Amino acid sequence: MDPQELLEAHVAFELARWTGDAWREQVSGEVDALFGWLATVPVADLATADSSVALRRAAVGALRDPAVRDGAATALVEAVDAALPDDLTVADIVSRADYDRAVGVVVAMSGVRNEVIRQVTTSQAYSNLLAHVLYHGLKAYVLTENVVARKVPGASSLVRIGQAAVKTAAPRLEKGIDRQLTSFVEANISDNIRESRRYLESALDEDVLRTVADEVWASNAHRPLTDARELTGDVEVATAVDLAADVLSSMLADGPVADMIDAGAEEWFRRNGSRPAADVLADLGVTADSVRDPLLDLLAPGVATAVSTGYVEERIRERLAPFYATL
Repeated sequence: MDPQELLEAHVAFELARWTGDAWREQVSGEVDALFGWLATVPVADLATADSSVALRRAAVGALRDPAVRDGAATALVEAVDAALPDDLTVADIVSRADYDRAVGVVVAMSGVRNEVIRQVTTSQAYSNLLAHVLYHGLKAYVLTENVVARKVPGASSLVRIGQAAVKTAAPRLEKGIDRQLTSFVEANISDNIRESRRYLESALDEDVLRTVADEVWASNAHRPLTDARELTGDVEVATAVDLAADVLSSMLADGPVADMIDAGAEEWFRRNGSRPAADVLADLGVTADSVRDPLLDLLAPGVATAVSTGYVEERIRERLAPFYATL
């Protein structure tokens, strides 16, 4: 037979194996063959800890690529807008039972809760806030209670008019009050902070936190998620994606997190490198049976298009032609 005729016959044979549903049998056979082979090959023959390092570096490169960031932001916005019906609520996504379970886990973390309270109450911002509240609360009391009227002749009428009148008619009085209150607050702020910390630790018990969680659920469970979407525009989403990418890329590029990932990968390969790759995949729930049907469903549209547009025949012919040209 003429080599050209042999080529055409071979192309027709291979093409038939990818036409209609015949390709499913081919792919299924390849999946079974692949997992059969993986059962004989140790993990270390397929990848090493260095592979993990290369993957981490590739992830850093992708996270720092402006095109990847823009694409991620656009895809996120489009996905949310397309999949977010106007009547979809929080309760449609998270059940009350799951919410209560999460709340239970959080409120049980008393050590974490007390540490958060400690750090908040020892911060300068909290100290400034408490001093502000004490100062203005005490000053309002001094300027609106009878103590002023008893100490200053004629001040009772001014008190009734209000603090603005005191500022106008007795400016020295208010300045004196300011100095005394400032000194008092500064002298007592530490004691007040310690007391507020003790109060928060005792007041924010599990019952109170569960009550707060119930109120949060009651207020938000049946609100449309579109309310939250309206609070963030496309620019804010892009900014958030950029921030997340910056943080992740910095963490993965170098430093403690990158070192932990590399050390973890090295330890994992030390423990699993000699095991058959199929066994390791099975530990993760990945087997030929679990992969076969999802893979066929995933490939179906692409295979049909590749055949109908002539791409499959072109690749088959390109692969076989050099051999038959030698006959």
